[in-house]
Amino acid sequence: MLKTRTYIVCFLIVLSLFVSSKSIHPKSIVSAQSTVDVELLDIETNEIRTIEAYPKIQLEAKKIIKEIDTIVIKLDPFPDKGYMLRIPLTPSLQLKNEWVNSLIGEVFIIIPEGDKPFLLIFDDKNKPYFFPSKGKLIQS
Repeated sequence: MLKTRTYIVCFLIVLSLFVSSKSIHPKSIVSAQSTVDVELLDIETNEIRTIEAYPKIQLEAKKIIKEIDTIVIKLDPFPDKGYMLRIPLTPSLQLKNEWVNSLIGEVFIIIPEGDKPFLLIFDDKNKPYFFPSKGKLIQS
């Protein structure tokens, strides 16, 4: 649990460095339309907070994706507690590795409470892929 909080705190500190005077505000419902905001979901409370997807946040997310070198095989993709971040990638990123060859428009970073964070990426056919996270955004 302490590691999960450390990951979240580190990520939010990095996010705050890129946020000027814009405030983070909770959303009460999830919109079906696409958005260019970064979204942080508290899995337990189902509360969503949004923040503008600044280019530096997207750049860091793309770096994390480019570092993928293994896939997660055993995993509970929907933890009961923790956080999930949705980061849109503008422009989209072409990901080509031994598992995926697709244009990626967004990445999800899932931070389960008490476990290591991982990435969720969907290919062109909406097939999900789970990868361990090595990114600086969420490492302690």
